[in-house]
Amino acid sequence: RATGNGWNWDRCDSAQGPAHWPSNDGAFCSAEEQSPIDLCGAEALPADRTTTLDFTYPAAAVAMELKSDGQAYLSQKGTETMTLDANDIPRIVGRQAESETTDITWKFAQAHFHWGRDGHMYEGSEHYIEGVQHPLEIHFVHHNSKYADLGAALASGNKDALLVVGQFFEVGDSMSDAMAAITAAFGSASATSTLHDINVKPMELIDQTGGFYTYKGSLTTPTCNPVVTWVVMSKVMTIPRSALDLFQDKTVDSEGHKVSHGNFRPLQERDGRDVYVSKEVKTLACSAEGA
Repeated sequence: RATGNGWNWDRCDSAQGPAHWPSNDGAFCSAEEQSPIDLCGAEALPADRTTTLDFTYPAAAVAMELKSDGQAYLSQKGTETMTLDANDIPRIVGRQAESETTDITWKFAQAHFHWGRDGHMYEGSEHYIEGVQHPLEIHFVHHNSKYADLGAALASGNKDALLVVGQFFEVGDSMSDAMAAITAAFGSASATSTLHDINVKPMELIDQTGGFYTYKGSLTTPTCNPVVTWVVMSKVMTIPRSALDLFQDKTVDSEGHKVSHGNFRPLQERDGRDVYVSKEVKTLACSAEGA
């Protein structure tokens, strides 16, 4: 979409597309440690470190607002505790100093989705797994609790500012109740409006059973700040084709006009960064193209 801030996701746009973000308002978009990347050739997280993901998300449904403006956002309306402790993971990937012995508490800020072009079932996610792209990816954005909010965390410029959890989806026969609530809201609202107030169980949108990949990276939209600890789930969840179509129907420009491109950033160079996997993941070497 055209964001009104000098950038969009249209790879054919020679003025505002992803290749030109660095020369527009993408302050860090040509910097090192950019995301997304192909998650491949990973090494096991150290067995002598604590590398679990401890979510403190409510078991009951949470009141959220779903908004679309060419992307789709979930924001929390209530005051329920939604935090994450990633234990040693930020230290291992290089986002927290080893000398800091207190684990970071990561506070949920918002979640948003990335998808591909209309009718495409094999593009849309920002990250790949071993050369494979999926049609949908959700990002749960958390900020370090030592900062007042997401904006303050980014303004700090510090490497420990954010942790983002990524979850892939592929086309299948079923979906969670949470995804059903989101797509039902999509189906009854215009592309550019604030949509419904919905109630969802956030953990129904994350599947930890297959383990995860983790690395140091950046935001995937301008200003592409390289201050993110990425944790991307290996297990792919499902969404029916009809529900995926509802996401793709919401790709609009800043004036609300339908556009054909998706809202995902192309892969970025890995630049020698280490990618780690939890013990559940069996990882393959990168292809020459995916490296």
